[in-house]
Amino acid sequence: MTSKVIGYYIGLNSARRRFLVTLAHQGGTTASPTLMTKYLKPSLTLEDQINLLVSRGLIIEDPIFAKHILSNISYYRLSSYFYNFWEDKSGHKFFESTKFERIVNIYNFDSELRTICFKAIEIIEVSIRAKLSVFLSQNHGPYWFDDDNIVINKISHADNIKSIQDLLNQKIKEQFIKDHFKKYSDQYPPSWKLLEITSFGLLSRLYGNINPSVKEKKAIARSLGLPNHEFLESWLKSIAFIRNICAHHSRLWDKKLSTPLIPNNLKGKWLSNANLTNLKRDGLYINLC
Repeated sequence: MTSKVIGYYIGLNSARRRFLVTLAHQGGTTASPTLMTKYLKPSLTLEDQINLLVSRGLIIEDPIFAKHILSNISYYRLSSYFYNFWEDKSGHKFFESTKFERIVNIYNFDSELRTICFKAIEIIEVSIRAKLSVFLSQNHGPYWFDDDNIVINKISHADNIKSIQDLLNQKIKEQFIKDHFKKYSDQYPPSWKLLEITSFGLLSRLYGNINPSVKEKKAIARSLGLPNHEFLESWLKSIAFIRNICAHHSRLWDKKLSTPLIPNNLKGKWLSNANLTNLKRDGLYINLC
């Protein structure tokens, strides 16, 4: 049995292996390799997709409209919005009177919601780039991101530097990056140039790995109206996740999200504790307010 399992694991592609390792570390379970089967569901025509939905109780008043939607969005993508409308979730049976048009309306609403959120996150992302560069470059030089004396975890630091190197290889055709390396011999551009091409996730990781003893870490958080760096680290992680959802056009509506640290008191406008009590702790609203 052991040799079969090892053979099965070796034969998996890297993505599947990473999934199983992560699941094991998280204490999750999955079917034994000897009990798993191949995916054998056939591809369905648009007409078959419509018939399947109708057989499961979904009301489709305009099959031509439904065919247009399914041909441009795809059944599988739209199906992520079905879950809340299933009365029988195991059998994928819809609640009585559920209409196809209502689900499409929610899909369209979600698209607009992502656009609004992405625009708001843009303001935050640009501000974080500027503040990291300004605050840290003044006292730690333009290459502070490469200084392992100001970090918490040197392994994470090495991972961040590897991400920066990979990023520079990908963005080498960016005109301002190309012009920099034509003129200067340094390994990296200064932070005010480099941060213009870093992802929000990498910005979050760079900030998170700065040692709290570095006074600029707290100063950056305070400049954004937060009590200390712990709150900003928490919010950056949450916002980075939401940003990726928006950037990849994934479902944001009714998505379960991590809950960032909630400060008790803040200067300026903020939700009261009474309002927070009635909010979903893993919902979007509490992440963006």
